[in-house]
Amino acid sequence: DDSNIRQLTNWGFAAYPRWSPDGLQISFSSGRYAVGTGDQEYATVGYNADEAFVVDASGGFPQMISEGGRGAKAPSWSADGRSIYFESGFDECGGAQIWKRNIDTGEEMLLARCGFRPLEGVDGRVYFFDVEGQGISSVPVEGGEIRLELSHGGECRRFFNAWTLW
Repeated sequence: DDSNIRQLTNWGFAAYPRWSPDGLQISFSSGRYAVGTGDQEYATVGYNADEAFVVDASGGFPQMISEGGRGAKAPSWSADGRSIYFESGFDECGGAQIWKRNIDTGEEMLLARCGFRPLEGVDGRVYFFDVEGQGISSVPVEGGEIRLELSHGGECRRFFNAWTLW
């Protein structure tokens, strides 16, 4: 009803917002990588590769949960809320790498190459747009064999963000 709206960020842009499973936090990516890395005030620090951030849904200072400098775009939550999936960098195929990062330990695992926009499904698999497969592929949350789930072919790459899990 618009009666409890509050602004959670106030710099540049924030993209790919996703609620945490418990509804207490929101992940997003932004090109302002230096904001949120310690006790800094909001400041003009320039734009760089997108990094992954988390902010409390009730407000507060966004905290960067990616390493900084490498890039971490389109973050999304694991079902248990302990990990974040994201895309980072570019491979020779023209797609990003799909990573899983444990929020508490910082441990990261490469899940796939040549993909965009990872989303965990209820079946224990991470779905992503697969540049090489020209469609939606999946990989187990613990890593392993990639499986092409839906192929469109042709001009499909133009729509790498135009899908979701339901």
